[in-house]
Amino acid sequence: MPNAHLGTLWVDIIARDSTFLQQMTKVGSKMTALGVAMTKNVTLPIAAAGAIGYKAASEIGKGYMLVARQLGYTGKALKKLQVRFRKVWRNVPEDSEVVAGVLINIEQRFDATGKAADRMTKKVLDFARIMGADSVAVSRELGMWFQQNSVKVKKQVEMMDKLTYAA
Repeated sequence: MPNAHLGTLWVDIIARDSTFLQQMTKVGSKMTALGVAMTKNVTLPIAAAGAIGYKAASEIGKGYMLVARQLGYTGKALKKLQVRFRKVWRNVPEDSEVVAGVLINIEQRFDATGKAADRMTKKVLDFARIMGADSVAVSRELGMWFQQNSVKVKKQVEMMDKLTYAA
């Protein structure tokens, strides 16, 4: 009990001292400024990065699932497709649905699968971009031409290189 009275006395003495109150007000102001700065410089960038990550994941998910549905990938092949698709998509400026459309045409019309399809997808996207043309339409038309002329996958890659160089 004597300690409780001593504590009350101590608080009374400090509370009546105006310099103590001024110092506590300054400390409170500095803590508020620190909180505002942390929100602006730490919390908001973290939230923004999370939103960007979510948008990218959502974007790639659209294209990836489009390819999986159209080509019927399941199981291990589906997991490999996800890795392949992400690698192609990261290296081109087109959105994931355009990449998906081209990849679907490549696998269906060019008779290419796996890494060969990925390389050809990138080549067709580059060629269409240089030409200022619709990538999916270009992949469809090229695929039909390659089929009609029985051009093998290895020759298709060479021809795409020549076409891109000529463009």
